[in-house]
Amino acid sequence: QFFITFGPSWWHPYGAHHFFMIKVPWSHRIFSERTILKVRRLYRPNTPTQWRDVALNRMTVAKFLAILDASPFLVSDFRLTPIRPLPLWLVRRRLFREWTNANVSAVLTKPS
Repeated sequence: QFFITFGPSWWHPYGAHHFFMIKVPWSHRIFSERTILKVRRLYRPNTPTQWRDVALNRMTVAKFLAILDASPFLVSDFRLTPIRPLPLWLVRRRLFREWTNANVSAVLTKPS
């Protein structure tokens, strides 16, 4: 068995993981990738040109579930943690889960 967890996912209000420089929710949806990465250079010494350069793969819940479905491993447990103080039922609804989850976790088991 192994455990995978990550967060926030891409559609989270702070999915671009740039808490240190911008406090605007969904800034990665409001501003272009180019703009955010240009401003980031004021805070970090490297010069990224795309999300991949700063280790962001734009992982969503749907994309992660598709990867799990294509995997030979069995999903023993899968959990979405809502953004506080939101109720748990929001992350359980497909319509809201991308926008309301703070963390994604799964336990995978190697098939026998």
